[in-house]
Amino acid sequence: MLSKIWQFVKNLFVVNDYVFDELFNIDRVRMSGKKPEGGNQSGNSKDPGQEKPSDDNRKSAFRHPKRAYTVAELKAKKEKQQIGGKADLEKLPVSADIDINLELLRKLFNLPKNKDIIVREFSIPYHNETRAAIIYIDGAANTQIIDGYVLQPLMVLSNLNKPETEDHNLFQTVKNLLVPTNQTAVADSIKKVIDGVVNGDTAIIIDRSDKVLIVETKGWPVRSIGDPKNEKVTQGPQDAFNESFRQNLALIRKRIRSRSLVTEYFKIGWRSQTDLALLYLDGVTNKKIISEMRKRLKAIKMAYITDTGIIQQLVGDSPYSLIPTSLATERPDRVTAFLNEGHIAIIMDGSPFAIIAPITIWGLLHSPEDYYLNPVVGSFIRIIRVISFFVGVITPAFYIAITNYHPEMIPTDLLLAIAASRENVPFPVIAEVLMMEFAFELIREAGLRIPSLMGPTIGIVGALILGQAAVQANIVSPILVIVVALTALSSFTIPNIAFSYTVRLLRFVFIFLASITGFFGIAFGLLVLTFIVTGMKSLGVSMLAPVAPFRPMSGDIVLRRPFFSFDSVPKYTKPQVKFQQVKLIRKWDPVSRNRVKGDS
Repeated sequence: MLSKIWQFVKNLFVVNDYVFDELFNIDRVRMSGKKPEGGNQSGNSKDPGQEKPSDDNRKSAFRHPKRAYTVAELKAKKEKQQIGGKADLEKLPVSADIDINLELLRKLFNLPKNKDIIVREFSIPYHNETRAAIIYIDGAANTQIIDGYVLQPLMVLSNLNKPETEDHNLFQTVKNLLVPTNQTAVADSIKKVIDGVVNGDTAIIIDRSDKVLIVETKGWPVRSIGDPKNEKVTQGPQDAFNESFRQNLALIRKRIRSRSLVTEYFKIGWRSQTDLALLYLDGVTNKKIISEMRKRLKAIKMAYITDTGIIQQLVGDSPYSLIPTSLATERPDRVTAFLNEGHIAIIMDGSPFAIIAPITIWGLLHSPEDYYLNPVVGSFIRIIRVISFFVGVITPAFYIAITNYHPEMIPTDLLLAIAASRENVPFPVIAEVLMMEFAFELIREAGLRIPSLMGPTIGIVGALILGQAAVQANIVSPILVIVVALTALSSFTIPNIAFSYTVRLLRFVFIFLASITGFFGIAFGLLVLTFIVTGMKSLGVSMLAPVAPFRPMSGDIVLRRPFFSFDSVPKYTKPQVKFQQVKLIRKWDPVSRNRVKGDS
């Protein structure tokens, strides 16, 4: 009996693949509507010799001869076949016969059904007319480059300087003399030809040559470099990453013009073949961190990856933790700053965000603007931000605790004011807080999803109307509206989006703990949160480093020292260098002059 109940509950949350497989089968007569042999398709057959099948025969006609495969098994089998076909494709060499190559490529690219694959056949009049063809993807390749630097030299300019004898290699002539493009590659297998075409390049196939020339003609539509959307600053650079892989790497190279900057390329996804780059400074970044991230990236075995957010989940240390173990940023200046401190960065094609690892809890609370302002002002902003983190997490829980369990901690006048404001409210405090928090979360999500021109208006008007109407209807107390508004403002000060979601979720956890045991629940939650964060690591680095475990600090945790005192690189990543600048001699500053020995 218990097993049947458990099976019933399990079926409510688990999709039964066998049921789906029984309902969907194109090969069956009933589902395909195929006309049976010896009769018409309708049930009323005019053939007197056709007999109506019995129930047993009907069941046996639609019964699987073997065990039915589940959808997951069918997908795994299909992917296995595709992977096997890919392995065989890598061994398939390029033929010296152009007709064989074109026929095979047309079959692999599903031509003529595939309309964006362009095959252009022509002749090269170099000595004797030689058949040739180019293959590219319409929209992925730049047709102006193809017309001006591929077709025109091969079809027109090759006729200007003909060799006197036939003793020449036309393929090498095309590669070295006739195609004036900056990047070319030679492909000797069909797999390399396909990879070049799907990456936006153009493949040049020449008759009587067992090699194919891959020419750089990428022309993907990209968005121009714009302002940061989520990490705005009032002072500092105003450029941000976009979806262009090459432009994002160029923004990093623009800021770090050093041969020590290493960019390792990876292909992620066996179907999407997405370009991914691992960036680090050779001689600065710890080699163990580089090798560990390289191993994690190579271990990714997926068909398709769309954004670096998926990479964060695949290579992260604690995938189920609310606190992110890597930093996603859209600012090139922030990436370069972390690279110079011994961190690594990941940039993926099609994503406007870069991943920085390892990261600490303090790095999630820092903003690029902290470094562009006066150190006193930057330290003040950081203190406000740290206080806002705790305010955003425990303020509603604190309100529940003092009103339900510890009213003696409130001054008498304030206690009477709270009691008077809640006199006509029919709900308990926990219900009030949950309703207001849930309503504010709805307003926040609605403001993000609706069109940008209406977002701020809807958010402000919705909050004002909802709060005012709730107070006048005696659903919530006015003090609770102030508490929720203060909590929301505190969560908006978190510069990292992923970490702001952490604050929002932790808030509900502490509300639940405070509703059970008051301040004891809050203290227990803070203790458990401290234990969890202390045990978390990001590529081997503690999330609370260099505070726990304690290491010599660089003056860049909460308070920020002046830049001329940033002599050493942060020690928690164990970089290969100890110093990032020579001690700055400020001869015009008496305080700085006294720091340098031997300076008069």
